[in-house]
Amino acid sequence: MGKKGVATDKHRRKKHVSRLQDLSAWKKRRELPPADATWPTCLIIAPSTVVHNWQREFETWGHFEVGLYNGNRKEREPVIHDFKMGRLDVVLTTFDLARRDIDILDNLPWTCVFVDEVHRVKNMTAKITVAYHRFQCDRRFGLTGTAIQNSYKEMWTILDWTNPGRLGTARQWQGFVVKPLTAGQSAGASEEEREKALVSTISVLV
Repeated sequence: MGKKGVATDKHRRKKHVSRLQDLSAWKKRRELPPADATWPTCLIIAPSTVVHNWQREFETWGHFEVGLYNGNRKEREPVIHDFKMGRLDVVLTTFDLARRDIDILDNLPWTCVFVDEVHRVKNMTAKITVAYHRFQCDRRFGLTGTAIQNSYKEMWTILDWTNPGRLGTARQWQGFVVKPLTAGQSAGASEEEREKALVSTISVLV
């Protein structure tokens, strides 16, 4: 009984020390110097209902200098100023503001642009899609659970935003992807049509 109790106490003390070490490491990490202008930068566009969640997650899980580009004009201007001064790693904003202020945002040196719920740019002629195509950056990322809602053309619009020009034109997409897939999925599709549909699917994935 006594030996078992001692072993248990030692185990508890060991866990406690480990937690203190983790806490100390976390504290040191939080005290790192702020970002400078040479670090990668990211613009994250998210629905207004979750943009504050993004902000909290960055504050919780990483040492990032984050600016929230939201609110009225006077509240937004300091964020742009801080970004231009190299004080921010990440800027968070909403769909509507990113579209309305595209003349301001598209001129900034983003390393990447990340869109949460990127299916909102599924319409190739919509103002939001046209505006977001103006971003000049090395990488574009999109997060969505519904890449296709009504037609395969929506998927092309999204992929053409994340990878401009990589999948050809909308007309080429229609001929090489949409038509074979539509034919191969029909109830009376031949074996050849199904094979063509499979090839089209694989060509998109790779």
